Parts: sequence; C-alpha cells; structure tokens
Amino acid sequence: MGTIALALLLDLPTTLRAEEENWRAGARLNIWSAFGVPANDIIGGSLYASRRLEDVIDETWWATAEIYAGSFDFENPGDEVLGTSGTPTADAKIAMQSLTLSLEWHPLARDSIVDLYVGAGFGVVFLGDGDAEHPGAVDVDVDGHPGVEFHLSVGVAVRIFKSVYATADLRVMEVIAKMDVEDRISGLSDSLDSWEAAGFSLGLELRF
Repeated sequence: MGTIALALLLDLPTTLRAEEENWRAGARLNIWSAFGVPANDIIGGSLYASRRLEDVIDETWWATAEIYAGSFDFENPGDEVLGTSGTPTADAKIAMQSLTLSLEWHPLARDSIVDLYVGAGFGVVFLGDGDAEHPGAVDVDVDGHPGVEFHLSVGVAVRIFKSVYATADLRVMEVIAKMDVEDRISGLSDSLDSWEAAGFSLGLELRF
C-alpha cells in the first residue's frame, strides 16, 4: 500500500496517460552567443506554449509560441562597427525582446519518456538603445530598431514526473534588426544590419 501511495503522490511515469497531452507550457533559461559581433553572451529567459497539431497535420507536429526577454553587451561597437581601433574597450548594454513562432516535429511515440524534436521558425525582435563610454576617449551611441529573426532548433525533453519534463534545446538564428552606431567624439557613424547567433536553453515544461 505504501508503494502504491508513493507512486500516486509523485505521479511517476507508470501512471502516465500521454494520449491526453496535447498542450505544453514551460520556461527556459537561454544562453546564446553572436561570436563577438555584436555580443559574446546573450542571456535571457523565455516563456512558451505549444499545441499538438493532431487535427491539422498529425500527432508528431507541434506549434509553439514563445516570448523572450534578455540583454547583451554590445562588444566594443566603436571598433567592431566604426573601426576606431586604438581606443579603449567600451561595451554598450542592449536590451532584447522577441516573440517567435515555431513548427516542431517530434518523431518518437507520444508515450515515450524521452521526446526528441527538430524545429524551425521566425519572429519579431525588439532591440533597445545603449551607450559605450570611456571617460575622455570613447562616447559611442547605439540605437536599436525592431526587426525579424529566423531560427532552427533541435531539442530533447525528458519526463521526470507524470506531466513534467526537463528540457534542453540547441538553436541557431539569423537576426535582421538594425543597430545604428555613432561616435559622438569623431562624428563617425555606421550601422549593423544583421548578425548570427547560436546557443542553448535549459528549462522545465508542463504537458496537459
């Protein structure tokens, strides 16, 4: 009796009814890199919701909507964009938000404890403004603009309780969002129009 009660309390996989799981909702910690231009580390969090497309395509396909918020240090925009080499290093803090849609293929059986998937999608991106400053030597203004992004992803989800999964996701993306860079001291100005990034995400999700 004690063993049965413990299994019911923990909702272990032996009590699963995976055929009823047509929705997913979760949270992720995202760590990406744009390889120095504009950033080495892009760190943020995201919330997402997914629906199984059983009635539209088949049970192996999911549609996911995700909202992301984070920030990054634009690495030395004076040197990287304007070519003002020889000046001290100064980074600009830039906020980044996005809203994305993805289509994912989950090939394994729906009652599997491990769920693998590949996906692709697009979204809108919003970049903030920032300043890169070093007293008396660097005064660079960065103005971010809205844009779009396209991404490919591969991931895995592992069931840890009845409807709770631990997730890991690898993603590559192309961001097309303009950032205007102006050196207030020299008057030089230029723009970064697009950049690539890649990274991973870790999270938890609930299926129901």
